[in-house]
Amino acid sequence: MVQACFLARFSDHKLWWLYLSYGVIGGIGLGLSYIVPVSVLVKWFPDRRGMITGVAVGGFGAGALITAPVATRLIQAVGVLETFAYLGVAFLILTVLPAFFMQNPPDGWKPSGWSPTAAQVSHRSAKDYSLGEALRTGQWWALWLLLFLNTSAGISIISQESPLFQELAGVSAVVAAGMVGIVSIGNAFGRVFWAWASDFITRRGAFLVIFLLQALLFGYFLAATASRC
Repeated sequence: MVQACFLARFSDHKLWWLYLSYGVIGGIGLGLSYIVPVSVLVKWFPDRRGMITGVAVGGFGAGALITAPVATRLIQAVGVLETFAYLGVAFLILTVLPAFFMQNPPDGWKPSGWSPTAAQVSHRSAKDYSLGEALRTGQWWALWLLLFLNTSAGISIISQESPLFQELAGVSAVVAAGMVGIVSIGNAFGRVFWAWASDFITRRGAFLVIFLLQALLFGYFLAATASRC
């Protein structure tokens, strides 16, 4: 993501470069920035895998609380392209330095006195699958489709939050940026809550409830916006 933001600085009059840098490279970077720290954290907290994952990605979601107003001010001050450069440098510092302190626990490590319950064991796979093995299972594709639909729906709203607030609430870009920051608090809370809940209702149960709630909320959103037209 660091390189993506900085490279996007050079997309002046080149839309394809913006898609490649901020879209493709940035998307790959976001995926890596999720999986690496989460993989380390769940090894340190095998008794609360869902909760600690939620704390990690909750901080990721709450980042808009700071980034949205800062980016808006920068765009007004130096323009969109220079803002990409400034954010790229900031992300470089904020990601590389903490990475030096991230390390895996010793092999076989677990909290003192803790052993997985029968329920926790039953919720986990009996074996570790390689990528090739996972791709040959129907469950992998079903999970991928669920995550794809869930993430696409969420990003379709998150990416348009500021314009939506400006249009529906009639506020300025600066005020809309502040509202985006407020929404990011709910984003972070939801990540922590559902990850914590998945420790009790299982990952499958949490995904199912989230998917159904999301379908209902999008239906309500469409009905509410249609009534304004």
